[in-house]
Amino acid sequence: MSIFSILLFLLVQEAVLAKYMLLPGNYIETVAPKEFEFAMVTGKIHFLRAMGEGQYMKAKTTCKGEGLAHLVMDDRGQEWHDYVLEFMESHFPSQSKFWIGADDMNWDKVHSWVDDTLVADSMKTFWLPGEPNFKEGAQDGRCVAMGKSPDSPGGMWEDVSCLKTLPITCEVRFP
Repeated sequence: MSIFSILLFLLVQEAVLAKYMLLPGNYIETVAPKEFEFAMVTGKIHFLRAMGEGQYMKAKTTCKGEGLAHLVMDDRGQEWHDYVLEFMESHFPSQSKFWIGADDMNWDKVHSWVDDTLVADSMKTFWLPGEPNFKEGAQDGRCVAMGKSPDSPGGMWEDVSCLKTLPITCEVRFP
């Protein structure tokens, strides 16, 4: 962990104490990465930022271009899943699908998050029925999108072509 990351983590802890314990001063604005929104969900500190639209690889590089950020990972259970969906719907109200940071770029029919951890079996409840099926488009549905529609109630996941242009949400999390 870099010195910058450690300092940022300590500043975030101070900011959380200031916010929730009503200590003098609220430093969230100075601690949060520029233009990211603060969220404390499931006991973890997150910063999210809506970054426009693009194909999956553009989404990954757009978030990496923000320093500590990565494409949002929907890997913290139902409470985080619901929060991510609400965030995406509020920032992209006319869209029905959004990129999340999971893919099968190894072509082994196993999805991994952008931090190289595997998508856990415990997350299977978030897949639409019949997904993942690895069958869409030129890239055989190797990238994962969260959707909200009559076919996808509650922001269910599906594998889609990485060439689709979908909304991008970047995330920084501690720890």
